Amino acid sequence: MKPNLAFKVLTTAAMFSSLALPAYAAPASFSDINGSYAKDAIMQLVEQGIVNGVGSDKFNPTGNISRQDFAIILAKSLQLDFSNPPATATFTDVPKTNYAYAYVEAAASAGLVKGLGNGSFGASSNLSRQDMAVLFVRALGVDATGKGSQLQFSDKDSIADYAKDAVAAAVELRLIQGNPDGTFGPKGSADRQAVASVASRFLQAKEQIQNNTDANNPPSEEAPSPPEPSQPSSGTGSGTHTPPSPPTPPSSSELQAPTTIGFAGMDKLSLSYGSVLSAVYSADDFHVSIGEGDDAAPIEPKSIEVAGSAIKITLPEPIWNGKTYTVEYRNVSDKPVRSETGALSPDFSVSAIASPDGDIAQWLTALVARVDSDIESAHIAPDSRDALTGEYPWAAYLDLTDAREMASFILDEAQPDPLSLQDAYDTLRAQLSSFHATQAEPLTVSLVPDATVMVTMLPMSDSSATVTIGTVNNTPSKRNINSLIQVRRGSESAGSIAYSYGKGFTVGNTEGEVVGYISANDHFDVEPDTNGFVVTPKAETIDGNYSIPFDLTERGEQVTSGHVELPVALDRVPTSVINAVYGNGVLQLSTNEPISTSVTPSVRLRYSPSNDFSDTSADAVDLTPDVDYTIEMAESQIRLVLQSPGLAKLEYSLSGQFLVTLTGIVDQYGIRSDLEIIPGMISSPTDDVPN
Repeated sequence: MKPNLAFKVLTTAAMFSSLALPAYAAPASFSDINGSYAKDAIMQLVEQGIVNGVGSDKFNPTGNISRQDFAIILAKSLQLDFSNPPATATFTDVPKTNYAYAYVEAAASAGLVKGLGNGSFGASSNLSRQDMAVLFVRALGVDATGKGSQLQFSDKDSIADYAKDAVAAAVELRLIQGNPDGTFGPKGSADRQAVASVASRFLQAKEQIQNNTDANNPPSEEAPSPPEPSQPSSGTGSGTHTPPSPPTPPSSSELQAPTTIGFAGMDKLSLSYGSVLSAVYSADDFHVSIGEGDDAAPIEPKSIEVAGSAIKITLPEPIWNGKTYTVEYRNVSDKPVRSETGALSPDFSVSAIASPDGDIAQWLTALVARVDSDIESAHIAPDSRDALTGEYPWAAYLDLTDAREMASFILDEAQPDPLSLQDAYDTLRAQLSSFHATQAEPLTVSLVPDATVMVTMLPMSDSSATVTIGTVNNTPSKRNINSLIQVRRGSESAGSIAYSYGKGFTVGNTEGEVVGYISANDHFDVEPDTNGFVVTPKAETIDGNYSIPFDLTERGEQVTSGHVELPVALDRVPTSVINAVYGNGVLQLSTNEPISTSVTPSVRLRYSPSNDFSDTSADAVDLTPDVDYTIEMAESQIRLVLQSPGLAKLEYSLSGQFLVTLTGIVDQYGIRSDLEIIPGMISSPTDDVPN
């Protein structure tokens, strides 16, 4: 594409300097553009002195621009000579008395405007989208011949023949784009915000084309004088001199990288190369993200396809209006992007701010249709239970339908306010994104750290105590399924686990749709009971490392990641007291393993000065719990603390001893034991026995 003379004299400061008539000093912002999709473009052009408002603080973004006013803009922007207009009018509807006469004639003389073909210019008519494309492409001075054949809009046949090439070129240059429904709307009016949006892209394209032109036409330099030919050396040799070959100019085998992103519809990004691309490529070389800096988040595209000279990227969700999208291409595969002639694409990263090029109502209408389609295909969980894998929660469904109804209500208004339309679009877009994020992920099962099922084997034989794995509150932690496994959906807990006789372990509020169970194997028999699964070691289970299988089902089907092996440890050592010390009124018993501090055993404490605890003993004394002594439980200790009444009953004797009978000691695994202990003699009773 080669710039013409008109383009070369175009200056950024002059371009669109009179976009608003009459002109006022530009404020820091306008009070009526907060809801405009082109807000950033408008303010960018204001800061550059390119556009003005229509009042002290307004821009009138949805106002139309007439063809004659746009001619004034072009003439002034290109600094055309309008001081000597012709004596005879070129167009019947722009007479010499028309305020725009000199400007229209100057633009016509420069070949920028050509009228409607019937002798008229359509001076007071609103500038159409197709004419806006024509005028911008002419101002760029690019060759658009034949590009109309590349148009893919569903209403391309409605585009006037004179405008088809220019529209196609404008789309390829990403100056303008179609509507979300796949149409272009060629005869629709171009409002002021659309002109500002396209103008912003126009300036980017202008700069890129100018840079390419400068690079291809470097300033000429005086050619250096050729070196003096070498003289043949004396002596032997032919004396023939072969001059060095001139350097070979580098060959152009690289595609020109896309300079911006086109937003082709509501959920598609477009990257145009300008050359027809090969169908062989790797989608893994493309990376898409939304946001800027630390807020940037990756997006996994639904599809990436080659379409002629463009790469079309379909996003999983509608485009966020006003958000920055970035596409990065890094060739790491063996299928680089290349043209049909073999030219390779360079690596690149390109960003653009999404904005609907046209009526925001069309975007909102398309978004409502997308929401309806997504709801129709979604599986919604009933309000009575949690969502199962692939389902959406009922609450998320209600939030989405509420936002959808509000959007439809605004669209049904006779003249919906642009700010309300924009707010409805943003709200519905955000709610749709939230809705998709709530889809229930697959279930996974894993062991909690140090999970072990302890099975106690009685020491006097190879028989065993049965173990019940359940969920009731008094179930010891090593036999409570909630302390052994965790069930998750993604990174979140799937809910607590409860045992239901006849079903198994039910997870969360799923109405029995998610159920876990323990199965028998070669080493353990398993039977369901009222409080859980009863596990009994088989006779041949003696020593070694064992496990019990746990499996999770959903909707009656085995969960893919729903199997774990619960480690089993065999406990052949009963609870015993390994040390007993009395002193200062405290009898301290230490056990060989941790015991439950929540279960207090029944204690009988007796004292005999003569160490005679027979039925006929004359001096054995029974001490009453809670009166003569109190019981304190620690992790591996039982402390019997004598009180004043108990101390008064003690009779000092060098041979005096305690006899302790413990009934119902419960260890950390829930195994009960009964013990009888003779701790030994009172070591120093003098401080304990009253005078």
